[in-house]
Amino acid sequence: MKIGLENKDISVISRVIKNALEENLIKAVDPTTELRYLKYIPFGG
Repeated sequence: MKIGLENKDISVISRVIKNALEENLIKAVDPTTELRYLKYIPFGG
């Protein structure tokens, strides 16, 4: 379990983050950070 989520929920959250990145709704604070430690900020592209 990660941050209080069941394993089945983690894949859904990952997909939401990926879609938000593709739609330029969010961006990584530091894109050179290892993927599992990335932090995101809103981005109105």
